[in-house]
Amino acid sequence: MIAPLFFCFPRFAAALAAGLSFASLLHAKENMPDSAIIADFEDVGTWRTRPVHGTPPEAWFSANISLASSVGEHAHGNYVGEIKFMFAGTGKDANEITLEREKMSRISAFIHAIEFEADAKGHDLSLAFDIVDSANRVFRTARVPLTGNGWKTRHLDVNADTVPNFSELRFPAVIRKIHVYSDVPGTGSAFIDDLRIIGRVSRAQKITIFPRYDGLAHEPGKPVVLTYRLRNASAQPLAGQLSLDVQEAAGGPTRSLVKPFALPASGESDVSVTLDGLSVGSYTVQMKAVSGDIASAYLDFFAVFTPNGHRINRTPMWLGVQDQTTWQGEAETKLHVSWMQALGADLTRVGLSGDRIEPVRGRYDAPEFGHMLDWYADAGIDVCMLYTDAVPRWTQAKPKWKEPPTDYEAFAEHAGHVGSFLAAHHNVKYLEFWNEPDLEFFKGTTEDYLKMLGTFGPPFKAAAPGIKLLTGGMTIIHPAEKKVFSKTVIQHPELYDLAAFHSHGTVGDYATRHTLVEKWLSETGRTRRLVNTEAGARSGYDIPGALSQASTLVQKITYAKSRQDCEFYAWFILQDYWDMDALADDSLGLVTSDNRPKPSFVAYNELIRRLANTEPMAEVTLNPDLQTYAFRNLDNGHIIYVCWPKSGKSSVRFWAGATGAYVLSDMFGREQSLATGSGPALVTVARLPVYLESTRPDDRLGPVSAESTFFNLPESVVAGSTASIPLQFHNLWGTETQFTAVARNTAGTELGRAAVGLPAGGATELALKVATPSSHSFGSEDLLVTIATTGGAVKQVVVPVTLQHAYPVLPVSRVADASSAPTIVLDQAADVHELAFDPFRAAWRGPDDLALKSRLTHDAHTLFLSFDVTDSKHVQTQPPDQMWKQDCVQIAFNTTDGRLTELNLGLSNAGPAIWCSQASDPKLKGRWNFPVTVTRTGKVTAYRAEIPLAQLGLTAGDRPVPFRFALVVNNDNGEGRVRIMQWFGGIALHKNPDEFGFGSLE
Repeated sequence: MIAPLFFCFPRFAAALAAGLSFASLLHAKENMPDSAIIADFEDVGTWRTRPVHGTPPEAWFSANISLASSVGEHAHGNYVGEIKFMFAGTGKDANEITLEREKMSRISAFIHAIEFEADAKGHDLSLAFDIVDSANRVFRTARVPLTGNGWKTRHLDVNADTVPNFSELRFPAVIRKIHVYSDVPGTGSAFIDDLRIIGRVSRAQKITIFPRYDGLAHEPGKPVVLTYRLRNASAQPLAGQLSLDVQEAAGGPTRSLVKPFALPASGESDVSVTLDGLSVGSYTVQMKAVSGDIASAYLDFFAVFTPNGHRINRTPMWLGVQDQTTWQGEAETKLHVSWMQALGADLTRVGLSGDRIEPVRGRYDAPEFGHMLDWYADAGIDVCMLYTDAVPRWTQAKPKWKEPPTDYEAFAEHAGHVGSFLAAHHNVKYLEFWNEPDLEFFKGTTEDYLKMLGTFGPPFKAAAPGIKLLTGGMTIIHPAEKKVFSKTVIQHPELYDLAAFHSHGTVGDYATRHTLVEKWLSETGRTRRLVNTEAGARSGYDIPGALSQASTLVQKITYAKSRQDCEFYAWFILQDYWDMDALADDSLGLVTSDNRPKPSFVAYNELIRRLANTEPMAEVTLNPDLQTYAFRNLDNGHIIYVCWPKSGKSSVRFWAGATGAYVLSDMFGREQSLATGSGPALVTVARLPVYLESTRPDDRLGPVSAESTFFNLPESVVAGSTASIPLQFHNLWGTETQFTAVARNTAGTELGRAAVGLPAGGATELALKVATPSSHSFGSEDLLVTIATTGGAVKQVVVPVTLQHAYPVLPVSRVADASSAPTIVLDQAADVHELAFDPFRAAWRGPDDLALKSRLTHDAHTLFLSFDVTDSKHVQTQPPDQMWKQDCVQIAFNTTDGRLTELNLGLSNAGPAIWCSQASDPKLKGRWNFPVTVTRTGKVTAYRAEIPLAQLGLTAGDRPVPFRFALVVNNDNGEGRVRIMQWFGGIALHKNPDEFGFGSLE
């Protein structure tokens, strides 16, 4: 398994501390423990900070209480950690803040000691650490004094003298949180670097790999130099080889390189590779460092493209991205601003609460926040200000976070102050009034929110007439929404300028919400433009997920841009922030937490370049299986089509014609010319969005009939032991012509050949028989079919065709007859995905630990599901809608007309259940009352279910009916959902039907 992108990395051990009363680790070198750095601040990140005691009202994260990468001091590398504090209390334990970063907690160990370098800058502080053990219990260490001036090594032994209840601590363990204390009031900064744990780490963490940051883009046409820092946590020197497999994110040939490395004991070394001849695109590097029995892996992304470099769009819809600006230190925010500028973003969404803007009545200068706004202004980036989560405490009789004010007169005064403050910053163009108030982010009622908005609006608009007021960004459709909250607010357009909503997930989810808001507004008889202030999609931590995220980004923003009433779109978010929430999947960013550009960053850069300064055109159809949106460039009149296959279609092929030439570009910017002006051109759109752009003004693509093209063949065919590719040939020339079709696999092996001669004007249909290995696993296989003509014309075209090796769903009379069907078996290590990376946790031990045997059959009306799961321990205590968190089976279907259904089967706390978690028709979501049983015998849990075919959008016919599906087995052995087994992707790691396997109703 490739190590996830969020791992931290060990480094060399520093000299042992002087001046502390804790015992030193003085052993012979060969007996010395490992030294693993868990935070060196080189990733320019910020830790989440929480006030506990003694912080004054004007203190807030990250303005003046934080731990963030900084260049304010120097120890090792380019960055150190700066602890900003602001304390007002006096006396022991009067002042405390906590610091945490989940990224720090990715390395577990048998911890002997904690070390770090520090310069207290003359302040009198102390630090303690929360250690979380393998049973998820928290142990607080003794405090380490942080005093004096100059860089010194601090050392804390972890034992019964420094950790209360140490005898109960079960290793391995992680450091989860740092506590900062001061017995005296004060404001200032202290600095730390190279926080490390001393002890025993796993072999997988003795060598770590981290990419050196050199910008997000490599210049096209120039050599690409990639540099990686390798660290050795062991007290012994290590030598070995670093292997690198480089490939385009969308697939293709792999370049394999091997580089030797030598690492000093508890030290580090850089390894560089140079790549030539790379075209524009997004690339992945799968790496493995091996030294004897020590091995570690890392997945990297890099990109070759030209950044837009500055804002290029001059007209709505504005193209934006949100950043966690007020959760970041200065160095991180300034780096992110440079990324947004490179991207060409029009605006960013920045959140801040009312009690931070005006913590004390009449004091609303907020200098730290003002500086952030100025950095965006200098980069030419506008701001949507998110006012959220807390009103000033002085507007409430009893301060309560997330609750409305009680003194509305004071709140109106505050609204005017907010307007005055923001109006002084010319790049603030919008204010969004609260984040998702329809959920738990707002503790009041619908009536409370309307009163707040009605009170806030007039004084705010009076003070800031140039700033548009938005509703709170609402989820529109959410199981936890306050009843009819979203609709009620939207249908009070007199209270706001723009209607704001959120939509994570697919373009279908987005379109449903957008059109619903439009409907609600139309019912009022008044118009308002719409904005999407938070709309993204997760990538997960693998290549398919990253590619899917990029595709979803293009689809969602294209759809939003196609709506005449959309004011702006803010992608959520700029960078992953896995470091914020324990065990969360916060992979929504365009950039990894290691500052590497995902495919989505490159795709957004290209989308801005293509769709900036365009206007949407009427809906078009280039092919019924293709989702297509058309735009006209306002500067040159060129027509731009954005296309992708509809759900259920892996690829779409069509002939296109125009007066002049067209340019076809993939979503990363790689172009090829289409000679559409010289005759019909064949266009294949496979999986991912493409752009089709004219080279002349107002030159639209026109329909081309099959008879006017010299050949036609399908994008995909279903394969058994043999496959048949239907071909159509038309002789468009005045003399007899010979037509030949040859099918080859990607290795170049010929698999089939067909030939025919046609007289002038003749036409025929024939089948190209293709031999396929009978042992091929269910899935897909890419073929290349070469069409060649001789005689009347000499032409040669190479066309891709996908062979779908479909699982045959055989007809039976009852579910008990399923034994006659072929079996899907999951019992190999390659089928397993570990979700909770812990090198000391027991991994999958073989088929007796977890395995699946599955059969699908049907009769004329019903699909019979049979799953036998071998599991060493069955754990399921969840309600039906949460079964996926523990032992259960998930199966998802996608029909050829795009109908998507995802089902969970399990023994819930309410008995055996079928729960529909995803459905194209929202009315189908929820519990399904169809026959289902879950029985356990020994180690085997048998799941049986009967689902009407019509419920899934399937109908059995005289011919095989193709569809796509995928399976997941969720596993909880009492330690949480730690692993899954899956038959094809698209369910558990990220929702993407393009990753499903193939099936066929026989």
